[in-house]
Amino acid sequence: MRKHLSRLALILALSAAPLDFGEFSRAAASQIEPAAATQAATSEPANLEPRHTTLLADRPAALELKRAKTGHLLVRTRLNDQDAGSFILDTGAGMNCIDKSLAERLNLPDLGEVEAKGMGGSAAARFRKYDSLALGPVRLDDGKIVELDLKPYGLLMGDTISGIIGNETFQAGVFEIDMSVGTACVKPADGYALDAGATWQPITFKGRRPFVAGKIEGHDEGLFLLDCGANGALVVHAPTVKKFDLLKDRTTKLALSGGVGGIKATPAGTVSAFILAAQQLSEVSAVFSKATDGLTSDDSTQGTVGMDVLKQFRLIVDYPHERVALIPHSTPSTRPTAP
Repeated sequence: MRKHLSRLALILALSAAPLDFGEFSRAAASQIEPAAATQAATSEPANLEPRHTTLLADRPAALELKRAKTGHLLVRTRLNDQDAGSFILDTGAGMNCIDKSLAERLNLPDLGEVEAKGMGGSAAARFRKYDSLALGPVRLDDGKIVELDLKPYGLLMGDTISGIIGNETFQAGVFEIDMSVGTACVKPADGYALDAGATWQPITFKGRRPFVAGKIEGHDEGLFLLDCGANGALVVHAPTVKKFDLLKDRTTKLALSGGVGGIKATPAGTVSAFILAAQQLSEVSAVFSKATDGLTSDDSTQGTVGMDVLKQFRLIVDYPHERVALIPHSTPSTRPTAP
């Protein structure tokens, strides 16, 4: 009975919490199974990429999507030429991930232990190996995938969550994502042109995750993670909250936030002005982290931007050329910043 109550408490906590699915780093050689120890211990980050990444010209550009009740976009995916169900489309994920039960059902080879980092801290996970992963026109061959227990998130989202689409899949081309209408498509990166009037902004990759320049209420500019897998607006990282004294004279209430690593109570309020990738927003809901570990304790970045901000734009992500464009929808809260 106690176990069932604990599980229910977790689900209730998650239902009010911004979710984030994190970044990943290899474990030490001593933690890897013998067959993979040498390769994992000596690999450079490039070895995390699949052997082949292909954008198939004879397949429709549009991804087969549905929306979870939390707002996340779920994409139909195939693994090893079998239907693998729904994966979360997540620019904030440092690698593709698979639910533990699906990895076991498909009998994917185990490559050893990995550390997964999220808003809530760190958690142990494992690497698995796949022969092929496909969604829409994208196909990856001979790659690694991170195993996680995604059942709690599936219960929250009202759907079976088979995995998460992360960095290496986004490397296949230009992804056009519209969170407001629930659509996404993938087009070749070479020769891609934006609509008239739209401009590219540079992406900085940290931990395989995409960051862009931004500024909170006129303070110093910093880097903000673009995370369409986080179902909030803005999480301000703990060192930034302290550096700019952002809780002083600000009305807040406690809210729950987290993801991989756990769920924590955190002050929440409103940021009066926020510039993100040359777009200006006002009255943005924000969570002000007090974390001492996990991604929101990072002092080299200022915050994480989630779905409630990104749905105000068409999000055009071009990982191969390390650039992004935010194209505003016609809403009063968003307007281009003057040059």
